Amino acid sequence: MKAFIRFIIIIIGLAVVLFIYVKTQTPIFPVSCYLNVLIILDRSDSVKGGFNRSRNFVVNISDELDIGPNTHRVAMIVYSGLSYRREVFKWNFAKNNEEFKKTVLRLRAIGGTTNTKKALEIGVELMDTRNKTIPTLIMVVTDGRSADDPKGPAQQLQKIPNTWVFAAATGNPESVDKNELLQITGNINHVILQSGRELAADITRKLLRQAQEKCRTTTTTTTTTTTTTTATTTTTNPISGISA
Repeated sequence: MKAFIRFIIIIIGLAVVLFIYVKTQTPIFPVSCYLNVLIILDRSDSVKGGFNRSRNFVVNISDELDIGPNTHRVAMIVYSGLSYRREVFKWNFAKNNEEFKKTVLRLRAIGGTTNTKKALEIGVELMDTRNKTIPTLIMVVTDGRSADDPKGPAQQLQKIPNTWVFAAATGNPESVDKNELLQITGNINHVILQSGRELAADITRKLLRQAQEKCRTTTTTTTTTTTTTTATTTTTNPISGISA
C-alpha cells in the first residue's frame, strides 16, 4: 500500500513539473510564420504626448514582422471619440514593412475622448474578412483609459477561434486602468506594460521575436579547403502554396 502511495505521489510530482515546463516554454504570441495582425490604435492623446508614444510603439514592433500578402497580413483601426472620424485600413493595406511605417508615421493625434468600445466593435466586423486559415494577433494600443466599457466587443474578439488579443499601454503604468486592459484581453499575460526601464515596445519585440524564431531562414555553412555546403530550411506558405 505504501509503495502504491509513493508511486501516486511521484506521478503527481512529474505532472506538476511537466505543467510548469509547458507553461514556461510556451511563447505568449502565436507561433506561426503566417499571421493576420490587427492593430487598434488610440489617437485621442488623452495623456499629453501619449499618441506619439503609441504611434512609435506600433512602428517599433513592426520591425519584428514580415509584412506582405503572403506572410504577415496587416489591418489597422485608428480611433478616438465617437464624434471623431475613425480610420479603417483593411487587410493587406500595406504590401511591405516600409509602406506600413509610412502610413503609421503620417498619423496625427486628433484629441477627443477614448472610445475603445466602438473601435473593438469595428474590429469584430473587420475580423469577418480576415484569412481564416492562419492565426490572428490583435494588438490594442492605448495611452489611457476608455470613456465607455469595452468588455462586450472584447469578449467577442476573444472568442474568435485561433485569435490572440493583446493590449499595450505605452504610458505610465501607474495611470493606466489595468482592469480595463484585462477586460480587453481576457488574459493577464496578454497585458503589456512598461516595466522599469524596459519599454512596452521592447517587451513586445522580445516576445514577437521568440514566437517568430523558427520563421527566420536558418543557414548553416561548412567550409573546408575543397568544398562548401549550405543548408537552408524550407517551408510551404499556406496562403500561396509556394515553398520558401
